[in-house]
Amino acid sequence: MTLKSVNVLSVVNSKSKISTQIIDGKEHIVINDVVPIVDDIVMNGIFYPADEINKSYMTLNDNLMPLDHPRINNEHVSALNPQAINNFYIGAWGRNVRKSNDRVLMDAYIDRKFAESTEKGRMLVNRLDDMMSGKNTTPIHVSTGLTYTPDNQSGTSKGKRYKSIARNMKFDHVAILPDKQGAATPDDGVGIFVNSNGEKSPIENVSLVECSEDSISNVISKTIKEVLSVFKFNQKEEEDLMKEKILLALNAAGIKTDGLSDEQLLKAYNEQTAKEAIEKQKTSEEEEKKKAEQDKKNATNAEDAPAWAKTLMNKVSSLELAVNANTEKELSVKREAVKSKFNMTQTAVNALSGEPLDALYAQCVKTAPISGGFANNSDNSLLNMEAPE
Repeated sequence: MTLKSVNVLSVVNSKSKISTQIIDGKEHIVINDVVPIVDDIVMNGIFYPADEINKSYMTLNDNLMPLDHPRINNEHVSALNPQAINNFYIGAWGRNVRKSNDRVLMDAYIDRKFAESTEKGRMLVNRLDDMMSGKNTTPIHVSTGLTYTPDNQSGTSKGKRYKSIARNMKFDHVAILPDKQGAATPDDGVGIFVNSNGEKSPIENVSLVECSEDSISNVISKTIKEVLSVFKFNQKEEEDLMKEKILLALNAAGIKTDGLSDEQLLKAYNEQTAKEAIEKQKTSEEEEKKKAEQDKKNATNAEDAPAWAKTLMNKVSSLELAVNANTEKELSVKREAVKSKFNMTQTAVNALSGEPLDALYAQCVKTAPISGGFANNSDNSLLNMEAPE
């Protein structure tokens, strides 16, 4: 079968994954968790199965990482080509190749002094320094160069159709592309790849970035629909329950509810609640007055009490104040939530306490907005990976 070559585009977009390390007495910039490829992905109609990746991914270990894909006479060549080393190597290579779930991971090491000795290397070091300092957060693309033998079988993987399977993969290099912007496939991947033996094969570009965006979009869309469906159901259920409680309260107060619209029922309920609140307020004021008189009497008695009794009373009073403060705070939180949920007046909601307040507050808590957890798909990885159909 014909040997084919492909450049797999991915992106470094997390400054937290970039650090420095001393190796052989020299400072190196380290980029952790570069993702050159993932299991069972379909890119440009080509299926990259997990079993084939498992047999080949270790060929990434200690591979050179040139700045851009090496070219000689406008033809792509292996990174091990002597001319390619002279013109594109900037002191970078890959190490610690490993699998994590369905992803292949590797770490990139760049010899700072070696890189700064070349014009291209200085440009890369400056970009990485800017990323670490936060001056320039534009992602840096990396593109994995590999060869494979096409197996013309069709099928579906992860919801995507493919027309061929990649077999016998071999990784040649991982190019660093600091001057490429956006998620588009770079133009310099198009053409013919010449391996170290001088053999030529067609080359194509694919992108993990675009592939991942399609998958994320589908997941987000599906999740939003499910969340909205559940929220609408809960909302309808709670509205019916609240209406039933309003009817019971009005009927208990002797107010006729037949023929009233939902707005009229709510208005009547608010008016009745306000009326009850006023009456309760009057009762409360009378109780406070009695309490004030009793406190005054107790204060007088306290003056005549012995020292040990005064100390004990002070401690009891402090404890009562703390308990009352917590109770009032809890009441305030519940009343504010009920007021907002059911559009009640301040007077009406102030009248609520005990079981009626707890029942209405429980409805506020139960129908709190459902939040979906959408992360930025970083999951401690440097790369957002995708590829076009």
